[in-house]
Amino acid sequence: MTQAADAVQRLNALWAQDFPLTHALGIKAVRFEEDSLHCTMPLSGNTNTHQTLFAGSLYSAQALTAWGVIWLALDQQNLSASIIHASAQIDFTATVTSDVALSCSFGNRRLVFDQLQENGKARFDLQTEIHQQQQLACRFSGNYAVRLG
Repeated sequence: MTQAADAVQRLNALWAQDFPLTHALGIKAVRFEEDSLHCTMPLSGNTNTHQTLFAGSLYSAQALTAWGVIWLALDQQNLSASIIHASAQIDFTATVTSDVALSCSFGNRRLVFDQLQENGKARFDLQTEIHQQQQLACRFSGNYAVRLG
């Protein structure tokens, strides 16, 4: 097993232990590569009265995916920190009617880690996307605060 695959397993275990919502959502981290986390979430168990994916589930899954990519990046550097989801904006571009794939890239990682080294804390934005059947369905921009601990 690769180091990235092992880290993804540890993230899923952490979510299962410390984030009860992940059980209800059915979200799973499946791959971490090149500073990007890829997750999946089923439609089943996340529907609204229209039998489409509930907006609250979409928001929560995207917030967790962004949180997860931060946790994995910190883990790679053997750093322990508090990760706070401070705020977010979400844009829906399509009705979600199937299982989804989520992705979040930590492209500004070097800048964030420089701030962490210098100040012991950093605040930054991450974008997460949800795709269904390989088309963009939802885009999320979340603001995160990290404090080394």
